[in-house]
Amino acid sequence: MHRFWTIIVFTAGLKDYADEILDDLDTEGYIHRRLYRDSCKQIEGVFCKDLNSLSEHESTNFLKTVIVDNIPENYALQHENGIQIKSWYEGDKDDKELSKLAKILQ
Repeated sequence: MHRFWTIIVFTAGLKDYADEILDDLDTEGYIHRRLYRDSCKQIEGVFCKDLNSLSEHESTNFLKTVIVDNIPENYALQHENGIQIKSWYEGDKDDKELSKLAKILQ
């Protein structure tokens, strides 16, 4: 997807934990930027991803920005930008959610 989109990973995970996983996944350096729990807004115990965190660092056109997440509450601050996918579980060889989404995003 890096050929079509600027890839920014926005996770409610803590930086050290997320970086360990992302470093293993992104060995080619396709992720443009990483945002972590400290960039989320905690609302009623939910770490909400706020796209305004992006605009603090770079020009962001929200009309061209999507949040892909398995939990709608995580993108509640900009629900119109959210795309919900099914949860992924380790070892699930039948999971094709990202492949299906890639066809749409291209």
